[in-house]
Amino acid sequence: MAKWGFALTKKEILAAVETYVTENSIRTVFKNGKPGPDSFRQFCSRNKLSVKKLEQLEKCRRSATSDPYLIYGFYDLLEKSIKELRLEDKPTHAYNLDETYFSSDPSRIRGVAAKGQKVHRHIEDSGKENRTIMACVSAAGTLSAPLIIFQGRHLWTSWKGTSDLPNTCYAASEKGWMTTVIFNEWFNKFVKLVTVRPLLLIVDGHITHLDKSTIEMANKENITLLKLPAHTTDVLQPLDKGCFPHLS
Repeated sequence: MAKWGFALTKKEILAAVETYVTENSIRTVFKNGKPGPDSFRQFCSRNKLSVKKLEQLEKCRRSATSDPYLIYGFYDLLEKSIKELRLEDKPTHAYNLDETYFSSDPSRIRGVAAKGQKVHRHIEDSGKENRTIMACVSAAGTLSAPLIIFQGRHLWTSWKGTSDLPNTCYAASEKGWMTTVIFNEWFNKFVKLVTVRPLLLIVDGHITHLDKSTIEMANKENITLLKLPAHTTDVLQPLDKGCFPHLS
């Protein structure tokens, strides 16, 4: 997976093995069904793998976006997918999803007061709060099942406002970021809301978007997941180029 810019960490590999062993009721010598450091070293040795330091993101972006073979290769794959699915004149059958993050920093709040007077304001939470907004839009411009993720252990009804927005999904995570569980729950709602098939869904390579359960559901629902090349979303991601810059 590292070849396509989607290298997993040691923790992610061990978690994937644990999930596979548990779901398939496989008997192992692992403690509590989870492999340990020795098993990981043996796994790397058998498959000729090594643990390497990740390159800085901006350096990766510069390298990826300056590679014409990578960029043209993606568009060739996109064209091939559209032709195989016969979606040339079906913009409602092609969707792109993307996330953007917002952080509320109390130190950046500005208050109005008389000149020379200090400004004070009571703030319930002195720390920063993160929120994630995920949009999913078709090539025809149809918005489907937006997702709002709040920072917190539990989702409070008051966070949604006085009335829910139609078909909007809400969730909460400890850091206000996307998780595999949240994405799976959203994806299960998405396949019920968008019923046209076949369907092409363009996603980035974030691990939460390519979970085993999501891939199995996509195959079952005749949905093709097309992954953007790693570190190229700033130039290839449709929503990142056309929508979120104005929103942010």
